[in-house]
Amino acid sequence: MPGYFSDPTDYLFLSNVLNFVFCLVMLLYVRLVLEAKTHSASRRAFKRFVVVVMLCMVADMCSYLFDMQLFPFARVLNHASMFASILLTVYVGFSWSVLFDLLFYIKRSKRNQILNTLLWLSPTIIMLVLLVVNLFTGFLYYVDENNVYHRGSLYALSFAMQYISFAHAVLRAMLVKTNNSAVPLKCQKMRTAVIMFGLVVLGFGCLQALTGGKIAVHCLGLTAGVTIMFVRFLDDQITQDRLTGLNNRYALDAYMTDRIKAHKSRSRKHQLYFVLMDVNGFKEINDSYGHLEGDNALKCLASVLRDISLNSEGKLFVARYGGDEFCAVLESNDKNAVQAFINKVSAGLKNQSASLEYRISVCFGYSVYRGGNSTITDWIREADRNLYQNKNNYLGPEELSF
Repeated sequence: MPGYFSDPTDYLFLSNVLNFVFCLVMLLYVRLVLEAKTHSASRRAFKRFVVVVMLCMVADMCSYLFDMQLFPFARVLNHASMFASILLTVYVGFSWSVLFDLLFYIKRSKRNQILNTLLWLSPTIIMLVLLVVNLFTGFLYYVDENNVYHRGSLYALSFAMQYISFAHAVLRAMLVKTNNSAVPLKCQKMRTAVIMFGLVVLGFGCLQALTGGKIAVHCLGLTAGVTIMFVRFLDDQITQDRLTGLNNRYALDAYMTDRIKAHKSRSRKHQLYFVLMDVNGFKEINDSYGHLEGDNALKCLASVLRDISLNSEGKLFVARYGGDEFCAVLESNDKNAVQAFINKVSAGLKNQSASLEYRISVCFGYSVYRGGNSTITDWIREADRNLYQNKNNYLGPEELSF
């Protein structure tokens, strides 16, 4: 409404309110939709990240709300809200670093994980110390006797600390290897989303810095960045199996179609193999130990397949085919590639089963893409026929003949 606001800062406060409402609605959606459908670590970390962003926005809004007010304790509240706003903006970067490792399945030893956590937390710890010192010096910001906020001579330092983590995330995303297929055609798309997120946040932050803080748009940047990641997670829901986190049938069909097209267009062709896997004695596991333990057995197999895929340099795509059946698409000119894959799966399951009351093993069947007029259905049907032939003969992984 024209003329309704008497001061330009009212518009800034309204902008932050709208951003907060948007993030609140999005958080509810994350909780009700994403968390209800999956309990993956990356989605839990994403929800925590959104919560931190929300708290950051609340603190930022309060800094506008209490600034220039003269009611009792207004100056204290102004100080506290600005203190929290700067500190939480830095902590957003730490939350983002934790999420980054989960998004790209980056695994570290316990010792390295502790060291990396301390490294990621260091900007937040340094900023906390600087903010405490600032209460006595005002070199970052200060609030005068009329409760008016002013930037200090070294405010640019706090800005740099706030956005260094996002710049680091963009650099990591550009350098991270995305030539694996452990999750639904995800890695390259996720890298793009991460880079866009970081650049959007940095771009809005730089815009605010260039305007001397007169246009408070960093919250808009955070909101836009979180929206990008939120859409990325929604896309994953379509292609990701809820229980195991692997690719689902939808992603498998898309991948096989893409590989067949690439296979037909290349002059020097790699062999395409489709491997179908079925858990031995799965019904007995469910009947003897319960369906929750049956789910755990499927997760163990999924974990083994994911680890093998992550080390395959993009030549292996794994998915849950349905029920207790899993599958893999291999691309190789090595005639022993399938047997090597089978041996890795069997060895991995042996290690996974070591601490369980039962042994997890699988039966395999595979087929080679014939080319010509051969379809995906033909490719799968042949592997399925070989699988059940081997299962009926109850052959171990070292005895398989195709």
